[in-house]
Amino acid sequence: MTTNILVIDDSPTVGNTVGWILTDYGYSVKVASDGLSALNALQTYKPDLILLDIKLPHVDGIELCKMIRDQTAYAATPIIMLSGISAQATIDRAQEAGANNYIVKPVRDEKLITVIQQELAPPASTLSTAREAE
Repeated sequence: MTTNILVIDDSPTVGNTVGWILTDYGYSVKVASDGLSALNALQTYKPDLILLDIKLPHVDGIELCKMIRDQTAYAATPIIMLSGISAQATIDRAQEAGANNYIVKPVRDEKLITVIQQELAPPASTLSTAREAE
């Protein structure tokens, strides 16, 4: 089964480059350039993970993250913020809005893929963890 990823970035260069990288790793990718097109994409494209920039036209990524989290269908979908902003206050705001992870651009392909794989991995079973502790 193919994993769907929605990339939301206002820069066509960044959005398409990230899309090509993810496609090379076997992911199915849709790119949106702003919040409105992202919300429209969510109506038909069911992503398993969302990569979201902060600086977007019309609505910033943090507000868009909140809007996505308010949709029942996407309440648990991993959202990774991918931004050039490295200020701790912004990272904290993103986490408060519901982001699962935050990556500062530029990012190496391998790091991006590692974080995506970690976010997509099923949660460890508490039962197996308890057994391992015995």
